[in-house]
Amino acid sequence: MTRAETPGTTVDLPPAARPGDPLAAVDTPALILELDAFERNLDRMQTAARSAGVALRPHAKAHKCPAIALAQLQRGAVGICCQKVSEALPFLAAGITDIHVSNQIAGPAKADLLARLALHGRFSVCVDHPSQVAALAEATARHASRLAVFVEIDIGQGRCGVPDAPAALRLVDALAVHPQLRFGGLQAYQGGVQHVRRHADRHDAAARAAARTAGIVAALAQAGVACPSVTGGGSGSVEFDLSSGVYTEVQPGSYVFMDGDYGRNEASTSLRFEHSLFVASTVMSVGDGTRVIVDAGLKSLAVDSGLPIVWHDGTESRQLVYTAANDEHGIVRTREPSDPRPDLGSQLLLVPGHCDPTLNLHDQIVAVRSGVVEALWPVAARGLSR
Repeated sequence: MTRAETPGTTVDLPPAARPGDPLAAVDTPALILELDAFERNLDRMQTAARSAGVALRPHAKAHKCPAIALAQLQRGAVGICCQKVSEALPFLAAGITDIHVSNQIAGPAKADLLARLALHGRFSVCVDHPSQVAALAEATARHASRLAVFVEIDIGQGRCGVPDAPAALRLVDALAVHPQLRFGGLQAYQGGVQHVRRHADRHDAAARAAARTAGIVAALAQAGVACPSVTGGGSGSVEFDLSSGVYTEVQPGSYVFMDGDYGRNEASTSLRFEHSLFVASTVMSVGDGTRVIVDAGLKSLAVDSGLPIVWHDGTESRQLVYTAANDEHGIVRTREPSDPRPDLGSQLLLVPGHCDPTLNLHDQIVAVRSGVVEALWPVAARGLSR
């Protein structure tokens, strides 16, 4: 709760909404989750994973919300991914105990925190350098905890990960001398594949990444090292990852929301997701009559993957375009001079271009069904990037 106190006076910030409120009454800017579309997205992904015989471990960095993670687990997800160690704390507090930190960690403070968390759940983490193994070994030995450790391989992203099987084997050997550290398998993720627009091109890029991964798995097997799990993939590549025969586990995250950037991907008919996440905004000014100004700008929306889409009646507006974002203002113009402009005080729904950093700007999600607020869910991992 946000509160101002002066002698004799206390003023609390009211909630943006209460269960039972109509959507139009939500104070803005506010994150809106359309529950029917959201739940259909959850069901589609879980059904696809189950049909393929592949485990689903959704990425919680997309939503940072324990209520969403619990809904995924209730449908059959085996656990979740977090990208940072601190991000795992509110999920563990919510009773989620199978958490993969799908990233390397830097520094003794993070290794110490992870080793302590591992006393309370089944945790795993990635490495791509022997010094990371040494730091994890020292911390887990000190706290008498155990970790599964995944060797990350670079399958085309050019970011984290070892380049080849010999480098992976050296890390497997480094793990073998520490009984509290178990080789969990390979982390194989390529973010660039997720946003290739044409379906056929995305298929080909995902196939190349899977082939590179399969080659390293085969080389490990030839050296006598079994690979218990291959985890990776994302919302843009998941249909190909599921059918590749390489991945034992997939890590999509944004599929629950389908932001504007993912919406620009050419989708297949077999695994299509719906926009379910919006930022509700209010027209705060009508300017000089050529534009309207809404109260959602850079502090309410991430624009690194493009400006938000104005949403109307279940589709992109044919009349309104969000054209510029300032700190606390968004400029919306009509597509044609003759198109009607929204009235002062009216509400506009915006599809954010990139859901992950947009969630990190908000304290809560307003969950709505059929135009009525059903619940408010804390974005409990907001700001936990250590």
